[in-house]
Amino acid sequence: KCDFCKAGKEHLCPTRAVIGCQTPGGFAEYVKVPTLNLVRVPKGLSPEEATLADPLAVAIHALDLAGDIKGKSIMIFGARTLGLFAVQVAKLRGASSIVVSDIVEQRLATATKLGATKVINAATDPNYDSIKGTQFDITIELAGGHAPTLAKAIIMAKREGLILLVAQRPPTEIPCAALLFNEKRLQGVFGQTGKNFLEALDLMASGKIDGKVMLTDTYKLEQMQEAFDRIKAPESIKVLITPN
Repeated sequence: KCDFCKAGKEHLCPTRAVIGCQTPGGFAEYVKVPTLNLVRVPKGLSPEEATLADPLAVAIHALDLAGDIKGKSIMIFGARTLGLFAVQVAKLRGASSIVVSDIVEQRLATATKLGATKVINAATDPNYDSIKGTQFDITIELAGGHAPTLAKAIIMAKREGLILLVAQRPPTEIPCAALLFNEKRLQGVFGQTGKNFLEALDLMASGKIDGKVMLTDTYKLEQMQEAFDRIKAPESIKVLITPN
């Protein structure tokens, strides 16, 4: 009923509630949901891969906010599920270069496999600081938590460049002068639209986006604690919990 929903931006609805977060329904064998929340999984796409439509849709939404990225340079901070999907979407949309930083070699190897033109290990690579002199059209903060990556994303963006803020949480420091004197744009990114979600399913079903590579671990519902513990493992990317 609100203006956001009418404009196809239901993710910004002021009364939006996520099933499993604001309402009951997470990690249950059966969940009752409104028919509005149901979409048909495309033929040929497994239920396991279909579970990845949400994070892929977030990556799609983030790059939608960036506009036309063909021929543009992109720096992605963080190479877990969202970051690896962002690599693939950016490549699909014609970005000229895609640089990815992370602190885990296995994730960086996957980023290279999926199309990153350069990867940097922020924890061990002596060349990491040298890319500070490189300016990117778009930087994407996907490391999250309290990592110092938002400040780096702002500094590494070109004058009039765009910084997409997806995963960072407070408290964090922002180099305001770098934004102010260079007219850089800091864009918040939240969730995705229904249109993004459907596009995500279609991209995986068509084989244009690889979701299978994300699914590093699978656990049954009764193994939930083991699954959550596994998430902390550096080599883990996406942990799947199945109902049976």
